[in-house]
Amino acid sequence: MLKTIKEFPCDLKQIEEIQQYISSMLQKYKVNHKTIALNLLTTEEILFKFIENKTSEEDKIRINIKKRLFQVYLKITCPGKTFDLGEIHKKYETKDKELQEVLTNLMSKVLRPSVEYIHKFGINKTTIPISLISVPQFSYVIFALIIAVPFALLLKNFVPQNINTFLINNIFDLFDSAFLKILKFLLAPIIFLSIASSIASISDLSK
Repeated sequence: MLKTIKEFPCDLKQIEEIQQYISSMLQKYKVNHKTIALNLLTTEEILFKFIENKTSEEDKIRINIKKRLFQVYLKITCPGKTFDLGEIHKKYETKDKELQEVLTNLMSKVLRPSVEYIHKFGINKTTIPISLISVPQFSYVIFALIIAVPFALLLKNFVPQNINTFLINNIFDLFDSAFLKILKFLLAPIIFLSIASSIASISDLSK
């Protein structure tokens, strides 16, 4: 697990610098530009609410970015009064129905259900999960599964038995064996790192 933490003054003048820092860190973690742009819209709205509801001029905004396997977690914390994320939607209410539909659709992506907000012990906390695996990558997997079934049926029903046996014993079994060995090799480190990172992150609750 990779983790970076940085603090900024809780001030409107700092928003641009905070956004630049978040953008640079997400680029470092190989998040694509479209996803970065969407999440910068999310963080901008949240930062405005954090600053609006701060309790002291000395308050600090804390940016905590960490990576776990195929997910990046962006955590923003700052002392302040509680607020409702739904209030952000009200800023974009308009009587123009077409414009309202566009704004509503945009805000549903900016403040999506996966964005978690809690207020505890006088601290506002927001966690934004950012996936490193895009939808097209999942579609490749589904495509491979769909192709594999008819391909296997073709081999079984239309390819001569001797050729079929040769392919299975000399090619498919080789890849199958190599894949299983790699999977067994990676399984233990993945479980260890997942448990270790989860236990290590428990300390964040006290901050």
